Amino acid sequence: MAESNSIEEMYCKLREKLYSMSKEDLEEEYEHITHEKFYGRWIEKLHNLTKEQRFTFIEKVNKKYSSDEYKTREINRGYEPRENLYDLICLYSKEYGENCPDSYYTEFVAMARIIDNAWLVRLYIGQGSFVTVDKIDNI
Repeated sequence: MAESNSIEEMYCKLREKLYSMSKEDLEEEYEHITHEKFYGRWIEKLHNLTKEQRFTFIEKVNKKYSSDEYKTREINRGYEPRENLYDLICLYSKEYGENCPDSYYTEFVAMARIIDNAWLVRLYIGQGSFVTVDKIDNI
């Protein structure tokens, strides 16, 4: 019973805090939570995997995002196919990846990094932006 009271108190305090914040403050807090805390935690989890586990993870992400089934499902839901895990891999490569030679850069490639000597991660920025993750032996 004491636990439910503390949960109720926490809920009331959280609700009170949220209602006291402006829309701009809420948006800033949301942005901070989603990017800093969420991605930071997952970047470290990805870093703590073995090379083989990281390779398998990235391979599965590529397989998922390149499948017609995934693309069709996302489009049917009214979205351009979302690729949040590519964003995670891109942030991981920025933190722990190796620099690429200049030959990997083009006019639209803003960042090119190598993960575990196996994956090339590139961030393209033009009218829009997107991330590609390719096996190095396929390039």
